[in-house]
Amino acid sequence: MPESLDVLLEKIDLASSGIGILPSSQRSIYGDFKWARQPILSNILFSDDRDKLGHTPTPEAVQWILHEAAYCNSRGCSEADWNMEVHHRVLSAALRPLQGPRSDQFFDFRLSTTASIIAEYHVTSASKKVDFCMYLDPKQDESAQVSETIDALKNILPLGMFNHANLAPLSENPIAVSIETKKTGEGWENAKLQMEVWMAAHWQFLRQLLSLRQRAQELTTANEKIWNLPDFIPGIIIQGHDWHLIITTPDGEKTVFWQKKNLGDTSSSMGIYKIIYNLQLLRRWAQEDYWKWMRELLLEWPRIEGELVIV
Repeated sequence: MPESLDVLLEKIDLASSGIGILPSSQRSIYGDFKWARQPILSNILFSDDRDKLGHTPTPEAVQWILHEAAYCNSRGCSEADWNMEVHHRVLSAALRPLQGPRSDQFFDFRLSTTASIIAEYHVTSASKKVDFCMYLDPKQDESAQVSETIDALKNILPLGMFNHANLAPLSENPIAVSIETKKTGEGWENAKLQMEVWMAAHWQFLRQLLSLRQRAQELTTANEKIWNLPDFIPGIIIQGHDWHLIITTPDGEKTVFWQKKNLGDTSSSMGIYKIIYNLQLLRRWAQEDYWKWMRELLLEWPRIEGELVIV
């Protein structure tokens, strides 16, 4: 197992046990929850470092999620209903600033139920879709060269998309983490198959980027650096209340699919705070690890007489 993956999974295990999921700076606010007032448990729930990872939603915001999740579960609501009333609320609570939208937001998410895998990245005949994609905004990078390279690559990439999926709003925003959702009780194996196909296409897109970079190096006198794929890419499968992390790693031209790990649940307020924390851990991975890999690949793309070499 890659060391970076081992570190991430260890942090997720701690959060899934409730360790450090609430900020010490706002201990009085979370006294609304009986579980947060228990003397022994509260010693591990609160952390001075919690605010460094991101904001923590108010009890009122979490109560709304709890209410809608209970409603959807008890009324047998559709997957679309779960997506809008529960999952979207959880993602917003975790990833969008409490004080309102910011023009400089580097990491966000979008509904992706209409996005298909681009044919050139298909590794099987099966066409699968997912429900949400969490992505990065290269325009927030301090170097304009990154966006310039992406714009140039879009001219030759299939459908003009800097992604493995045909999702127009994200044509220049690389997808980092994908989410597949199912209703309570719907089959894990079917969800797993969908994610396997989808994430295999994600890896194919990254291999295409490496191939283009290698070709550009061969046509110039640029240093012959050997570029490797990222160590892993995470994904999420949601079944009703339950959120699960899955991990994929590259193995030559194949994609290895690792088993699920619990991220939390929407059947309890404590479970929701676990999900919030773990989503913010994945955001940190995307911004610090995944983006570092992609930024290095794009930043000093080979040029001839000042022009990017894209062939």
